[in-house]
Amino acid sequence: MAKQPDGRPVRHLIYDRHLRHEEKEITLILGSSNDREVALTKDCQFILTSFPMNERLVFNRTYAGYRGSLTFTEDLYDNL
Repeated sequence: MAKQPDGRPVRHLIYDRHLRHEEKEITLILGSSNDREVALTKDCQFILTSFPMNERLVFNRTYAGYRGSLTFTEDLYDNL
């Protein structure tokens, strides 16, 4: 499966998992603005972590390193 910049392979895997009725339920999706609609249809949490980001203007924000892990934790708890 070729990687595409719009996240189609990820959506395809999520929908296939749902169609096979696997026991594990998806509760959190980390992705771009393109993956937001998948999270809405699956009724799960969504955290915007990659580009493209249509809903957020980012100048100096990262999830890498110590400060990034704190930023990620804040975003995670904001979405609860």
